[in-house]
Amino acid sequence: MQAGQDTADRVRPPGMIRYMGPGEPEPDSAEWEYRKTSKKGNRVYVRRPVTLEAVRKLILEALSQLKPEIKEIVVKVADLPAVRMDGKVHEKFAEVLDLAAQRMEILMVGPAGCGKSHFAEQVAKALALRFRSISCSGAMSEGQITGRLIPTGDGGKFEYQRSQFVEFYEEGGVFLLDEIDAADANVFLVLNQALANGHLPVPNRIGSPQAMRHQDFVLIAAANTFGNGANRMYVRPN
Repeated sequence: MQAGQDTADRVRPPGMIRYMGPGEPEPDSAEWEYRKTSKKGNRVYVRRPVTLEAVRKLILEALSQLKPEIKEIVVKVADLPAVRMDGKVHEKFAEVLDLAAQRMEILMVGPAGCGKSHFAEQVAKALALRFRSISCSGAMSEGQITGRLIPTGDGGKFEYQRSQFVEFYEEGGVFLLDEIDAADANVFLVLNQALANGHLPVPNRIGSPQAMRHQDFVLIAAANTFGNGANRMYVRPN
């Protein structure tokens, strides 16, 4: 047994064995284990193995001394009331919020699930504006932007149904076009008219065939790609 211990002591890595000369104080017994005393009176100690329980205890002690830093994020835009934000905000939040406050169009590009929709909703909250969104697709028609004629009147008479986009365009609010890189090309033509000219033709609304852009309308678009074609992850961007 003694021979086996001697062999194990000789192959221990540095820092795992200590030699104490005669008269030197005993090391901490919780950390060091006595093994033998040489003929010259030198005592040999080896470091005790660290148990899972000991590691758990050290971690709990360290965590108990940590005081979580709670940050409150308050947004103040121009003369609007201050808004307290719930949870975290993206590192680009201030930059995007500044663009939205100037009523500029915004495109956010990132993979699915990275928080683009939540980001847009936070911008609306910070600006004290209402929020709506629609998901674009290849089958999407321009009627989802300009509104439709549907048979809802007396005797099945067709009546104009205003789209949510037109509602926000005329009355203000933050509107998110999600997955815009998957939208049909005709939708982009309609959107370009609305954003470039400050008014949008609404041909199905006979009494008022033109929608005027509200001063508090903010358009945010979210995409998985920059629209340069399919890639290995997304196969149907235009």
